Amino acid sequence: MRVISGDSVGGHPGERVALAHLAGRRCTDVDRLARRPGVSTAADPAAPASAQVNAAPESELRHFLTACCDVPAWVDAVVAGRPYAGNEALFTAADSAARGFTAGDVDRALAAHPRIGEKPAGASPQARWSRAEQSTVSTDASSATLMAEVNRRYEARFGRVFLICASELSAEQVLAAAQDRMTSSDATEAAVVAEELRKIALVRLRKGMRT
Repeated sequence: MRVISGDSVGGHPGERVALAHLAGRRCTDVDRLARRPGVSTAADPAAPASAQVNAAPESELRHFLTACCDVPAWVDAVVAGRPYAGNEALFTAADSAARGFTAGDVDRALAAHPRIGEKPAGASPQARWSRAEQSTVSTDASSATLMAEVNRRYEARFGRVFLICASELSAEQVLAAAQDRMTSSDATEAAVVAEELRKIALVRLRKGMRT
């Protein structure tokens, strides 16, 4: 699988630390805030996702959202929607923005996704999430051979890597979906790829925000 504007909004420093951690980077400004006397450095695990997003410094939020889905217009839309009244408002806004992915958006985002069956190494958010998303896809020699062949045929047919939201899917289900999609028209498959990208973005947003 090739599986905002304005200054930051104030909030509990622990929430800022949580988001900086989720985005996979160290933020010295956030660390400095957390070390002030009388301020806890522990992230609040009960903080709603919307509260974390509302309180996050813009640079950390952008970095985190880009890790979820590298589509600048989507990142801009989610950031611009702050403050969110609650989790439902946040995820509804993220979903709505993702339904507007263009062909160019999809091409850009695909560059951040490994082929299905290729679980990337490293500690980046994208690598961790990709490994988790493919955790139910078998890695035995037979499945790996079939996946490699599917990837080759799909790329020859459509000129892009095969993208699917593989969360909770078995190798058999992934292979069946690939075989089925191989017969699609270019326009139909482009729409399917955009939809799979939308699902991946929302899965990562929810997981990343500890919901």
